[in-house]
Amino acid sequence: MEWINRTADSFDSAYSIMINDLYNNGIEVTPRGMPTLECNNYIIKIENPRKRIITNQKRHLSAGFLVAEFLWIISGNDNIDMISYYNKQWLNFTDTSFSGENYLNGPYGPRIRNWYGIDQLYEVYNKLKNDKDSRQAVIAIFDPQRDFKIRKDIPCNDFIQFSIRENKLNMSVYVRSQDILFGFPYDIFHWTMMQEILASMLNVELGYYVNYSNSLHMYLRNEKTVSLIKDEYKDNFNFNDIPEMVEMPQIDSFNTFNDLIKTMCNIEKLIRLNNEPVIQIFNILDSKHNYWKDLLHVLFCFKKFKYYGTCKEMENKNFINDYWKMLFINYQLAKSTGNVHGAIYSEK
Repeated sequence: MEWINRTADSFDSAYSIMINDLYNNGIEVTPRGMPTLECNNYIIKIENPRKRIITNQKRHLSAGFLVAEFLWIISGNDNIDMISYYNKQWLNFTDTSFSGENYLNGPYGPRIRNWYGIDQLYEVYNKLKNDKDSRQAVIAIFDPQRDFKIRKDIPCNDFIQFSIRENKLNMSVYVRSQDILFGFPYDIFHWTMMQEILASMLNVELGYYVNYSNSLHMYLRNEKTVSLIKDEYKDNFNFNDIPEMVEMPQIDSFNTFNDLIKTMCNIEKLIRLNNEPVIQIFNILDSKHNYWKDLLHVLFCFKKFKYYGTCKEMENKNFINDYWKMLFINYQLAKSTGNVHGAIYSEK
């Protein structure tokens, strides 16, 4: 099959295009015995990466997991207890070491932030800081030493490259295996947030995002859910009114970025482990960090809803990015009625 090359303004637009391409151009294959509809060599360019969150009412993203996994990745974490608190499905992808301990083989965070002692995100930052025209700002994720072995968790996103052109930071991600329903909507958020963080530290504008999928696919057992999303875009969606996240506040150095993420991870831990998390913990960050406090408020409300079935703080909170209230309320409403479509599980 020939390659497919598409362009979209937002992730919502891209998602609609990709789903339609699967229906119109996909072929049936059965990897590991699972009937699948697949497009090979699929490229999609998103021109405005700040429009990074799906607003389709039939694709229910877990705002809590979205934020938690972003922190998990960007901080270089691979802690199972942390991520499974927000998505217990991660426990299905653990392997067992010779000592009997459960571990995850493929978390992106340690591979990006500590690749055999190398912080690849810092190296990319340093490379572009010293040479804005560099073609060497590359992050490798797939590890032949580990990933050719039989493991439950093999990274799907394998290769990232950044480039600055016309004073804009562009990002390209190569993906060996892309499930249209589950993993992809979360991946786009994580990668474009990383892209904007790097652009901020380098004091350049945010450019485009390009996603290369060797296998863009949907499992046929999930076709009913994907069809609901497809019909929602066709019948009830306004592509001229897609919101975007506000511009990320300036991050003046890599050290400032590390300190910020460390503080956010400490607050996340306080929220997750304290029986009665109090809103005052957000005072650890001052008012200039309100953009980042929004993300922590999502985690706070995730816990409140998880244990109490409601979160009045979410209803009363004025977010810098309106996305968060919309995502959280829609997801929790769907969850309370048992009508959640494609929330947080993916096949590797």
